Amino acid sequence: MTRRLSDYFPDAPNIEFVDVKTNSNEIQPHDLFVCIQGISVDRHEYLPQAALANAAGAIISKDVTTSLPTYRVENTQDALVSLVKQAYPHDHIKLIGVTGTDGKTTISTILGAFLNHVTSAAVIGTNGAFSPNYTEATKNTTPAIEHLYRLLHTFQSKGDSVVIMEAGSEGLYYGRTEGLEFDIAIFSNLTPEHLNTHKTMENYFNAKAILFKQTKSTGTAIINIDDPYAQQFINVTKAKVLTYGQHESSDFRISDIQVHGDHTAFKFRHNHKTYDLTTNLLGEFNAYNLAATFAAIYAYGVDYRCVFSKLHNLHVSGRLQRIEKGQPFKVLVDYAHTPNGYMSLFKYIKALKMKRLIVVAASAGGRDHDKRPAMGKILSDEADVVVLTSEDPRFEDPMDIVKMMMRDVTRHNIEVIIDRAKAIERAIHMASHDDCVLILGKGEENYQVVKDQRIPFNDLEQAYEAIATHPLMKIKHHEKK
Repeated sequence: MTRRLSDYFPDAPNIEFVDVKTNSNEIQPHDLFVCIQGISVDRHEYLPQAALANAAGAIISKDVTTSLPTYRVENTQDALVSLVKQAYPHDHIKLIGVTGTDGKTTISTILGAFLNHVTSAAVIGTNGAFSPNYTEATKNTTPAIEHLYRLLHTFQSKGDSVVIMEAGSEGLYYGRTEGLEFDIAIFSNLTPEHLNTHKTMENYFNAKAILFKQTKSTGTAIINIDDPYAQQFINVTKAKVLTYGQHESSDFRISDIQVHGDHTAFKFRHNHKTYDLTTNLLGEFNAYNLAATFAAIYAYGVDYRCVFSKLHNLHVSGRLQRIEKGQPFKVLVDYAHTPNGYMSLFKYIKALKMKRLIVVAASAGGRDHDKRPAMGKILSDEADVVVLTSEDPRFEDPMDIVKMMMRDVTRHNIEVIIDRAKAIERAIHMASHDDCVLILGKGEENYQVVKDQRIPFNDLEQAYEAIATHPLMKIKHHEKK
C-alpha cells in the first residue's frame, strides 16, 4: 500500500512511501525514514544508508545534507507518533499490557490462550507476535514503535479484537509504546534488572510505571499486592485497581500453594468464594501468574471460571519445558535469567526431591553487569553442579562475563565451558538416575547473539542431541535388543 506524507501532515511535501522505518538497516525501497534522536543515537547520522537503500524520503529535525526528499519538523519523535497513529489505525483493538521483572511471558501467553476461547486474541512479546490469524517474528520483546503500531493494525485487519503485549522496561523507557492507551495493565513484580539502562531501582520503577500512566481512566490496573512496589504502582494510575496475591486484602487471593513434580495445587478466592485449583504449570510463581490472569479475564468482562477446566493443559514456550526422551533423569529448559527468577525455580526444583541439581547458565553480554555476581552466587549455593557458559555475549568476551559471575562464589562446584552446545552436553552426560538438569537463559530462542550477528542455536535441540548420546540411553537401547 502506497501512502502520501501530505495526507498525514498538510504542510509536508508529497512524498509517496510504503512503510515507516526508524532503523536504517530495515529500510526497503520506498520506505519513509524517520530520524528520531534517541538517548544514545541520532538517526540523522544514518541518512546516507537510508539513501543507499532507496528510501522514499526522510523526516528530519535539523539541517542535513542528503539526496532524499525531506520533511522538517520540530521533534521527530512527536512526528513519528502522530504518523504511525494515522498510518496504522487500530481503533477497535482492546489493548492489555503486562509488565514486571518476571512472569510477563507466562501471563501474556496463558491470558492469550484463555481469551482465544471467547474471542480472537493476539500476543506480542518474547516469543514473537501471534494470533489464530497471523504470526510474525519480532526482534524485541516490545517492538520498535512503528513495528508495534503496524502489528496492531495488522491484527485488527485480520479479525483479532484484543492484543496482549509484554511491556518491557526498556521498550517503555525508549518510547516504543508512546501514544497507546491500554485498557488493562498488569504488574507482576519488580526486582533488580536492566540497571545497565536504568541505573537505579527508582528509574527502573519509573520506566515500568509508564504503562500505568498510559492506562485509560476507564480501564483496569491489576497489581501484585505482595510486591514491595505495589502501592507505588497503585499511586501512579488513574485506572480502577484490582489486586492479587497471598495477602488477605487481595481482590484475587491465592493460598495453600502446594508444588508437586507434575502439578501445582492452590486455593483461589474471589468475591467471598473459594476454589480448589490444580494446574500443570509448575511452581508457586505460576499460582501468582494464574491469579493475575484470572483478574485480567474478569476485567475484560468474562467469567474466569470458564477457564478452570483448561488449567491442566497449559503450555508456555521455554518455561520449565520438559525434555523427554525416555531418560532416567529430568531435563528442563527455562528462560530464567534473573536472581529472583533463579530462586523461584530452585524453590520448585527442591520440591521434586531429586538427587542432584545440575545447572547450565550464563549472563547475557552488554547488560546488567551488576547482577552477575549475585547470579553466580545463587547458582553455586543452590545447585550441586554448575556449568557456566555463554549466552548472547554480544560484544563482550564470554570469559570476562564468567569471571564476574564467579566473583563471590565460595563453593568448588563450577565448571566453565564457553561453547554452549558442549556445556549442555557436559551437563546432561554427567546426569545419572533421578538427577535434574536445568538449562537456563534462552528458553526456546533459536539463536545466540554474537557481536551484532544472530547465530542459529537452540537449547532444546542441543538437549535432545545430548540425551540421545548419553551412556545410560545406550544401555537402555542395548537392553531393548
